Amino acid sequence: MPCVQICIQGAPVNYVQKAKYLGVMLKSCKSFFVDLHFMKSKFYRSFNAVFHKVAKSKDELVTLHLVTSYCRPYLLYATECVGLSVTHMRSLRNTWQCAVSHVFNVSGNNVNFICAVTDSMPLDRRIVIRRIKFLEQIEKVHSQRIVLYKLFQQFGRKELHWLRSML
Repeated sequence: MPCVQICIQGAPVNYVQKAKYLGVMLKSCKSFFVDLHFMKSKFYRSFNAVFHKVAKSKDELVTLHLVTSYCRPYLLYATECVGLSVTHMRSLRNTWQCAVSHVFNVSGNNVNFICAVTDSMPLDRRIVIRRIKFLEQIEKVHSQRIVLYKLFQQFGRKELHWLRSML
């Protein structure tokens, strides 16, 4: 079935495959879809900059701390407000583990071990906690933003209960 052209004030709105909104790349699809490639490329760009500056120091923990502080926010940006699929979560986790493997020059199960020892919580859990806090904030603003609260009642309450049960 062909799409109907949308007009705003008589001018047609162009169709695009991707659009960046508030730093998040949205992709045209049958359902809401976020393109992680944009976030991951920003992460890798910042990781390479940090890694090559501090690689001479040979101190992996300092390097990891810098990467965690300056680069990981690119992976976590807006993850609380976009519903990530299991595939998206796995992709972000693999991106983080790839960076850790470069810092410590290890692979395989050693990467998982280093992530478990050096990180306060896994990336997946961090994203889930951010999502829970986001939904809790929406739940609290019901008197000021009625439409947002109604959407939360319709969709968010079940998700919030499900996410809390996961932890």
